Amino acid sequence: MPVPKNPFKAALAKDGPPLLGLWLSLASEGNAEALAGTSADWICVDNEHAPMALALLRRLLVSAQKANALVARVPINETWVIKTFMDAGTQTLIVPMVDNVEQARRAADAMRFPPDGNRGASGGSRAADYGRIKDYIATANQVVCTIIQVETPESVSNIEAMAEVPGIDGMFIGPNDLAITHGFAGPSDPGAEKLIEETLARINATGKASAILSFDPEAAKRYISYGARFVCVGSDTNLLTGGAERLLAGFR
Repeated sequence: MPVPKNPFKAALAKDGPPLLGLWLSLASEGNAEALAGTSADWICVDNEHAPMALALLRRLLVSAQKANALVARVPINETWVIKTFMDAGTQTLIVPMVDNVEQARRAADAMRFPPDGNRGASGGSRAADYGRIKDYIATANQVVCTIIQVETPESVSNIEAMAEVPGIDGMFIGPNDLAITHGFAGPSDPGAEKLIEETLARINATGKASAILSFDPEAAKRYISYGARFVCVGSDTNLLTGGAERLLAGFR
């Protein structure tokens, strides 16, 4: 039995409307299950800025299994960290702060078994259904999806070169880090907005999928108009706090 297909990677390969996603930032299994039941095209379990240990990650992945597609973000571009996420059952990873070809290759290689990469082999992990997927190691490389984050002047300068790295499927703009590392106050600064538009265009020109995050609906719509292939448009945090404030405002 081969490894299960990756619906997120399959969706990226097709023409169609942008893929709209939701972010899990509160490390809550209940939030994961609730948002996974929405019509979101994908759900991202964040481990860069969320207070989460590996055991909780595994429980969140189980809770969110009914999502249309599952994505996870690792806290750092380290081979051993990526290996633990892959063994936990993730097929698509967003890797933050990738600045150059060497770092892009490190991310892609850590997600793939030899000869395509250097992922440590285990046939008994959750990803292999605890040994029930007998040819997991032989088939897993076909379905993994590596998304690297473009967030600094160095990474912007290396977009075209990183796109040539085997195994890179897309590039995700971190709008806040991109803005502040270029000297802007935030992504709403006109200079940052222009940079985001130009960066999305350059990613698209390489043939890789471009992506970004914004919890401001109007900004997210602009990013879609700039050609972003997949966009995160909300998180458990902003939906909870924003919804609460809107509710209270209706009574005041």
